[in-house]
Amino acid sequence: MKIKKILGISLFLVSGVTLVACNKTNSIETTNSTTTTTNITTTTTTTTNTTVDYSTEINQTFGFSGETETTKFHFKDSYVSEESTKFNKDLALFSLGSALSTENRTITNKFYTDLGFDKIEYYGDSDTSDEGIGYSFAHKKIDNSDLVVISARGVGYSTEWKGNFDIGITGNHKNFQESADKIYNRLITYLSNNKDTSTLKLLLTGYSRGAAVSNVLSHKLMTLDNKLTAESNLYSYSFATPRGVLKADNIDYKNVFNIINSADLVPYVAPDNYEFTRCGTDIDIYNEKADEILISHNNKYVLPKFSKFSDVEKETETTNFIINTLTKYYPSDDENKQYSLNTRQEFVERYQPAISFVFDTFFTMKDSTKTKIKTAIQEIAENNMFDLIPLVTSGENLYKFLKPFLEEDKGDAYSSIDAVLLDSCNTFTNLIQNSGAPILLLAVPPYSNSVIRTVYMHTSLVYNILFDNYTYNV
Repeated sequence: MKIKKILGISLFLVSGVTLVACNKTNSIETTNSTTTTTNITTTTTTTTNTTVDYSTEINQTFGFSGETETTKFHFKDSYVSEESTKFNKDLALFSLGSALSTENRTITNKFYTDLGFDKIEYYGDSDTSDEGIGYSFAHKKIDNSDLVVISARGVGYSTEWKGNFDIGITGNHKNFQESADKIYNRLITYLSNNKDTSTLKLLLTGYSRGAAVSNVLSHKLMTLDNKLTAESNLYSYSFATPRGVLKADNIDYKNVFNIINSADLVPYVAPDNYEFTRCGTDIDIYNEKADEILISHNNKYVLPKFSKFSDVEKETETTNFIINTLTKYYPSDDENKQYSLNTRQEFVERYQPAISFVFDTFFTMKDSTKTKIKTAIQEIAENNMFDLIPLVTSGENLYKFLKPFLEEDKGDAYSSIDAVLLDSCNTFTNLIQNSGAPILLLAVPPYSNSVIRTVYMHTSLVYNILFDNYTYNV
């Protein structure tokens, strides 16, 4: 693993951005974004029971390795012949493909067309649009019923990242709820134009950010006074699902399935102590033999090695360690340093504005500026990695480091963000100072490999392979 990759992930995580309510980061969600998807071929065969088996293919990437493979996804009408409360692995795998296809309009259209669907609609071509979330609808007539697939985008986006942190003070995760509401409103119009029969079947799906939105939307549909369809006809499968629903009674819906990996950080955010959860049933596909499974699938699929640190003896404890350390309350005589991510209110009032600023700045930054910043960090680290510590523990030092790059990038417009830059730098470095040595330790090899391993565990391809090897016990 090249040092700049280690530093990129480690610095990103230790600066508090781990509490994105979702993947990628580009380090966490950038990895998601590396899950580029492209349809390649389509085949149609007929099985002995006359059920048509449609298939199509999508490319997926293994972490930062650059290794890609073509994954085949299938659909049969029989996948939705049983009640939604019965877990269907084939339907879940189709749902993963559907979730990945939402990366852009072209892939979405090809994916569903290949699999025999029609009336395909896609929204959010640009994630700077008013939609704020990318999603798609697709329809299939099956006997005397209409199947509509609703898929929320969790790959291939940029500025939507900011919404992952917009959790709100009360209620469900604010941005996930707003995104779910937008999809719901569009869905009502879509159904009025495309529903032909009296029987409606809905399938909701998503991956990472899209999974969170799908889960919140599933909750919304299950709690409507005038339900769109019977519970037995509402199917919901999401992958790498963050927490976005407020804890409440009677939300363990039997028809909503969340496929998660306990070695992946993303399903642990937003934090449990903010009273967030997922509705439905969690299915943990983590396997202690994950390394063997991946290598047997492809001998080039080698995960970064887990290293024990602090009190963390198992890799599944890494995610809880990061969240618990960042959300622990750290008392201090200095009023500016007594804050942590301990409560939802503290996060929203103190950290959310800084995080929003960081993402706005990053995604409007020139590529040449991003490259210069990466190069500068790499040069510091290659000289002496520990020289990075003053950079991430002092707001003034971080501000002075970033200022010349942003002055060059923004030109005359820089003056309008100077004060916000300094405040944001102080905010993030105070958090690192509070969490202290435990988090800083994760920036240093070999311990940083444990963090990078959680990033690999979040990628769609790893989910796909581990899920293929998973047996669900009712």
